[in-house]
Amino acid sequence: MHVDPRWTRLSRRMIARHVGQYGWVCPGDGPDHPAHPTRDLTLDHVVAIVEGGAPFDSANTRVLCRSRNSANGARLANARRSGNVLPPVAQVLDERAQLRARFLG
Repeated sequence: MHVDPRWTRLSRRMIARHVGQYGWVCPGDGPDHPAHPTRDLTLDHVVAIVEGGAPFDSANTRVLCRSRNSANGARLANARRSGNVLPPVAQVLDERAQLRARFLG
C-alpha cells in the first residue's frame, strides 16, 4: 500500500498542506497524546483499510507523528488478533472530528 505512487502523492500533498497551515506540529490524538512539534509527520488513515476505509480518499486521512501513527496501527492489529471488538467506524470518525475541531478551533 505505502509503495503505491497514489499514496505517496497523497501523503506528500496532505503533509505539505498541514505544514503550510500549522507548521511542523503533530496535532495530537487525544488527551494522552497532545499536539507537539515534530519533523517526523506521516499520513494516517482515519478508518483503516482493513476496516473498510478508502485507501486514497483525502477525507479518510489525517496527519500524525510517526510514533502515534505506528502505535495506532499496532493497537488495531493487536485488537484484531485478540478478537477484541473495536468501536464502530461512525463513533471513531465522530471522536476524531471532535479532536480535529479542537485543534483547528
